[in-house]
Amino acid sequence: MKVLYIFLIFIGITTNLFATVDEQGKRTTNSTISLGSIMSSKVYMYNRPSLTYNYFLNKNLELELGLGLWALTSGLKYHFYINENLTTYISINGTRHSDLCGGENFSLFSSLIGLRYETDFGLTTYLGVGRSFTTSYTRKTTECDYRPEEKIDSSFHMHGVLKLGYSF
Repeated sequence: MKVLYIFLIFIGITTNLFATVDEQGKRTTNSTISLGSIMSSKVYMYNRPSLTYNYFLNKNLELELGLGLWALTSGLKYHFYINENLTTYISINGTRHSDLCGGENFSLFSSLIGLRYETDFGLTTYLGVGRSFTTSYTRKTTECDYRPEEKIDSSFHMHGVLKLGYSF
């Protein structure tokens, strides 16, 4: 996973910068910092807040790196319909969740379809919905949590993301 982060950061640094789209089809912003929440249909999946940095590698491809409450996220978004302020995208993301007390460690892989809207002054909203896959893990009893230990099987479930941010 560390190699993936280093590779994606390297691509972001060495790629030609483009970035919202002007009349010639070029972006006028290329970076976004946003605060968001992951929502899931499974009870054991928490709605955890995250701080995310998104960076356009070119007109259509956007890199995402995030740090959440006990989670690390990375992913790519492909924007296939691009208007001046509104784009639609398909994304693939990987998230590694862990518990502060060592009770839960699992990975979540998601594929979303969504909308990105950016105002003229840079306020940006991401809204996505799709399916995600959770790897199997054992929820352990810790001093922070008194739930009984149980085995959670891998599963597919509905997944959504809502993020608000600022583009620059």
